[in-house]
Amino acid sequence: MKQEKPFAKADTNYNLEYPKSFGLKEQAPPFFNIAQHLESLAVRSSWVSSLYSYLFYEDLLEKELALADLEKAASVLHIGCGACPYTALYLAQKGCRVDACDCCMDAVYKAQTVVAKQGYSSKITIFPRNGTSIDCSIYDAVWISLNTYPKKKVILQALKTMKPGGKLIYRNNPPWLEKALFRASQVDLEEKYPFKIKKAFSRLGAESVIVLNNRFRSGRCDA
Repeated sequence: MKQEKPFAKADTNYNLEYPKSFGLKEQAPPFFNIAQHLESLAVRSSWVSSLYSYLFYEDLLEKELALADLEKAASVLHIGCGACPYTALYLAQKGCRVDACDCCMDAVYKAQTVVAKQGYSSKITIFPRNGTSIDCSIYDAVWISLNTYPKKKVILQALKTMKPGGKLIYRNNPPWLEKALFRASQVDLEEKYPFKIKKAFSRLGAESVIVLNNRFRSGRCDA
């Protein structure tokens, strides 16, 4: 019988004396902070949590997982998990082994509490980290949240460090929200790199990009 390869945790030794938040939050676009407040509210209210999950996550996660076509018990990293780690919980429920990180310590503490209450502490590890400096080489797939910032740098860091055959999933705001915020934040790497990709769309029009061929671990992925 083939032995299951032990799940290697990625640099999760950290000092909880970190400040409340770290990284580049002060330069983030407006919706970054709005999303953090929404998730904090969802932590306190089951009604808000259910509505938030329905609008932003449930159908999109199902589509993403189907298109990613991961093997059973795949190891996954979720960057930008937020206070309500819906993506990490969904993936764990589907059998994946999940590490999830966020650059905000308050979000990390809340996410750890949510995971514990849901009974998934043995399957999900939440830790503080800025996605621009994380090593993704031990994971079968990397999920990058919609409001991760700076998103393009995080995506390129993941592509540079992912193992051959690893799959990357990242999300872009719906066009109507970009217009409302008078700011373009979508990341489109298709013109510059010959990725094989698939796309999915949420109920509100958010776009999910599933990168299926990562050939740029040598560091040729530049901003």
